[in-house]
Amino acid sequence: MAGADAANQSVELKPGENLATVGQEGGIGEPEFLGARRKFFVLPGFTNNIEIPLVSKLQPGELAVVLTWMQGTYKNGDITETEDLDLHVEFQPSETILCNVDSTMRQCNGVRLTQDGYLTDSGFVTVQALKFDQIGDFEYMVYSKRTTK
Repeated sequence: MAGADAANQSVELKPGENLATVGQEGGIGEPEFLGARRKFFVLPGFTNNIEIPLVSKLQPGELAVVLTWMQGTYKNGDITETEDLDLHVEFQPSETILCNVDSTMRQCNGVRLTQDGYLTDSGFVTVQALKFDQIGDFEYMVYSKRTTK
């Protein structure tokens, strides 16, 4: 199924372990997305809502790094703090330019960061994707960093 027909699709599933596949042959979704899948369990008599983040299909020469996580919270005395992650890439395309792409600086020299999120029964899930237009002859440092709010 493609486009709007795939959104909010309801399917009868067998109890036990299931695998939902989106964006590739034999799955649900437009072919312009990379294949994504989610393994989940179904209990008899229960309804499951499954969210699957999508990343647009890559053009020739492109590369993507995708990070998905669930935000956490904890109590620190009387204060509730939110723990989060942030995807980063650092590289130096020339002697005078240093690129650091993250949630505050979303693009530099052909590398760009996109971010999306959705709410589940368990909490808020964030998806970040770094897309490289062309991989240059540079040393790239890709890492995730924990932040607390």
